[in-house]
Amino acid sequence: MSIKKLFSLCLLLTSLTSYSQVTTFKDSRWFDYKTNTSSMYRKPVNQPAEVLVSADSIIANLGTKTYRYKVKSVTELRKDFATKYIVDFNGVEKAIGITRINESSVGGPDRTVAMINGYGEWYMFTPLTNITPIGYIFPGEPKINISEEREKIAGYYEFMTLSFASKRDINKDGVTSTSYAEELNSCQQDILIDLGDDNKGSWAQGTRTKDCKKEEQSFTWRLEEVAIKGKRTLMLFFDAGLDSKEFVVKELTKSRLVITGDFRLGSEDSTVPGSMELSKKKKKK
Repeated sequence: MSIKKLFSLCLLLTSLTSYSQVTTFKDSRWFDYKTNTSSMYRKPVNQPAEVLVSADSIIANLGTKTYRYKVKSVTELRKDFATKYIVDFNGVEKAIGITRINESSVGGPDRTVAMINGYGEWYMFTPLTNITPIGYIFPGEPKINISEEREKIAGYYEFMTLSFASKRDINKDGVTSTSYAEELNSCQQDILIDLGDDNKGSWAQGTRTKDCKKEEQSFTWRLEEVAIKGKRTLMLFFDAGLDSKEFVVKELTKSRLVITGDFRLGSEDSTVPGSMELSKKKKKK
């Protein structure tokens, strides 16, 4: 089984974007706090809403109303991972906040949203998928020391487990499972991955187990910082010729690496979301 057969991840991602550009938040409703102080969330204004935020201004198009604010200062509030903008609105100083919350906390559905808070006047809750650019980073999101993470991830790994998001019958024995270990034999689970300090890597299968068909493939690898749903995230890339695969790094310690994505199992057009755990080992000379 080659790396092409083993791995496949389909994620729509972009690199981190600059805060200097305009970020757009959209929804099909907004909330008039001044009109409905006590039951603001229960009585949305069902009109298209759009808030545009740049380094020097905030423009809120709320239905037929438009508010234009000049940004005077920006403060990150670490406690709730929000940004507080002090703005000028027709000569009056006001505040606008942007934060990531769960909408159920105010009586809505159980989903994570961006809340644009025009303190005391208007609110808007925007699903994370309705933010442009997709690489927007929420204020206060912890930063990543990418140099340290790159040094940490380099090493020699042994396959431990692969769990699927849904049950599959890979070995066609009539029994479904979410565990790779229960579906494939010892040869198929005998996997070693070497991530060299020089960004060159290799993948091998069946090299330690008796009577296995041995397969190997070389590739290059790189670790980058990307944005996923407003969070700084590590992405591990494998490049083998024209074949390139991407994996979200869910956990990285001195002894353990966990990556997630859509793994290719069986036929070329079949993938399934899953999580793979690798254990870091000393490479035998």
